[in-house]
Amino acid sequence: MSVPLVVLDAVVSDRHTRQPVPGLSAKDFVLKEDDKLQTISYFAQNRVPLSIVFMIDLTETVKPVRSSLAAAAKEILSHLGDADEVAVAVFSSTGKVILPFTTDRSKARTALERAGKMSSNEGTFLNEAVYLVTAQLMSKASVGNRKALICLTDGTVNIPSVQEQQAIGRSTLGISLHTEEQAKLALLQQGVAFNAIIEKSPLSYLVEVSRHPKPADIKQYPPGNAKTFASLTGGIVLESGRSSGAATLELLLDDLRARYTLGYRPSQEMPENSFCHIQLTLTPEALQSTGHANVETRAGYYR
Repeated sequence: MSVPLVVLDAVVSDRHTRQPVPGLSAKDFVLKEDDKLQTISYFAQNRVPLSIVFMIDLTETVKPVRSSLAAAAKEILSHLGDADEVAVAVFSSTGKVILPFTTDRSKARTALERAGKMSSNEGTFLNEAVYLVTAQLMSKASVGNRKALICLTDGTVNIPSVQEQQAIGRSTLGISLHTEEQAKLALLQQGVAFNAIIEKSPLSYLVEVSRHPKPADIKQYPPGNAKTFASLTGGIVLESGRSSGAATLELLLDDLRARYTLGYRPSQEMPENSFCHIQLTLTPEALQSTGHANVETRAGYYR
């Protein structure tokens, strides 16, 4: 039985400027699966078409900046290629798709304008939103496209406890919320890079000052974290201001396009449905020549 080719995307960026580092080759990388050295059999740095989901936060703390976030996403549509496809989703205590994947920029602009005017008086249950949007959309992305979820938010989240669900999660009453681990699993199984653009409002800072969740509650009900999801999947989190939203999104798109694509056939057998950890680094020589650039890729995959 032939061993399937494992394909992963990786971004190599300057550790000071975050600018992508071009010009590397397969010999500049060291690739391991579960600490065992692997042979890179496919390598490219090309403009793979993108399947992008813009997921917009509808909660109260985002209200002062929501329209600017949506406007930035709308503006960035003109930077996409003809083969790139876009979907739009919104979230608070749950996630909802308002536009499935399309290459029709007019439909995408209309959906983003609509999302920018929407709101919710419920809390932010990030795990539930990430799981639902990933499950509903990402399997429908065009085959061969690079999948990316871009969360437009202020970065505040709520503890998804039973008490919080009853108080600020009426849309989710009567259902069992998906956990942080389930959200992570969905992202990894679909091969999605989670990214976030964080733009704080005055309300965001007020909530951060007033909210003091108990460590026991956080341990029992992990609320999900944009940086955790990004680190796991090889995505990035960038902070933005109202005047720089489109520029920040353009930087993120450049990052997605400049990724290296590597492929290998695992050298060892693994039990079915087991998680395989990926470690991707630069050789000592490449590290020195790039000024110790950062390498980001997904943490692994399920075989």
